[in-house]
Amino acid sequence: MRVYGSAGVERALRDGYPVLEMLERYCGAEWQTLEPGRARPLEGSSLAVEPFDVGGDAPRYLAGSDIDLEASGFVFRDGAGGGVVTYVPGLARLDNDVLARFAASDLVLVDGTFWRDDELVRLGISARSAREMGHVPLSGPDGTLAALARLPRPRKILVHVNNTNPILREDSPEAATVRTVGWEIATDGTELEL
Repeated sequence: MRVYGSAGVERALRDGYPVLEMLERYCGAEWQTLEPGRARPLEGSSLAVEPFDVGGDAPRYLAGSDIDLEASGFVFRDGAGGGVVTYVPGLARLDNDVLARFAASDLVLVDGTFWRDDELVRLGISARSAREMGHVPLSGPDGTLAALARLPRPRKILVHVNNTNPILREDSPEAATVRTVGWEIATDGTELEL
């Protein structure tokens, strides 16, 4: 199995949470290092992937380690058909670089983890806000829905939706808001064609 990611992710998956070692024992794993801002062809396809930083901090299982890590987004370009998909399952910032990548995409698969910044605090689950956990919330004037509403082009699908997010209830006002602004909510088994 070929696994692509940054050098920091490789180190995290070898030293912090040894998933690569497990994969190597069961099916074999060949690590391919990706560098931010540099496109790399994916073997056996017409696709190239370019990672870029989207902020945030390392996962809790790396707390206290010296592994420097932040979340990555990925731009996939199809050299044959010309389609562009941007995938950002963990979005900690909506700066000009991130928004420009979204605007240049045909499809954006973006972090829909939390509806509100204080979602888990209100539920008594955590004292940390969405932003403190590295996720821009969907709602609010500086949330993902408002920021991407200014982008007319890409199809927008929410991924990585936390089980506390009310958009998962089809009859909720929050889900209705998402549909009203033309967004989609990914479900298990979603297949996409560009």
